[in-house]
Amino acid sequence: MPADIGPESDMIDFLNLFLDTEMLNKMVEYTNSRAQQTKTNKPNDYYAQRWSGVTVSEMRAFIGVRLSMEHLLVKPRYADYFRSSHKLLSSSGYRCHRFLAIWKFWHVCDENDPNLNKSNKLYKVRFIIEHMLQKFQHYYSPQ
Repeated sequence: MPADIGPESDMIDFLNLFLDTEMLNKMVEYTNSRAQQTKTNKPNDYYAQRWSGVTVSEMRAFIGVRLSMEHLLVKPRYADYFRSSHKLLSSSGYRCHRFLAIWKFWHVCDENDPNLNKSNKLYKVRFIIEHMLQKFQHYYSPQ
């Protein structure tokens, strides 16, 4: 473990060991690429027309919002999370349209890469699986 990680560390410190800059940069790269591909192939797409490149900090916030949606509150529709009466997201300044745009284009692989092995059913998430496996092998030692 890194020297700055210990029993007093916050959960976010442990999450950052796995959701690191390398992974976030790949997510940003592939998400922006997917948005551009959609903009080229479907110029009338609502979200593609309005797309502005996602940044690393915005991607981190997006993942935080997704985790809170899955683990803190469960709503039947995405729009329900962004109603003004909902304290968790309405106070964060996170916009529903931006969330939906990132969610639509969020990718962790380049599906147009000719070297991508699409016969593997997990090809779309292969990068995350391999990255996490490497991190777990590095940081976790059963005792």
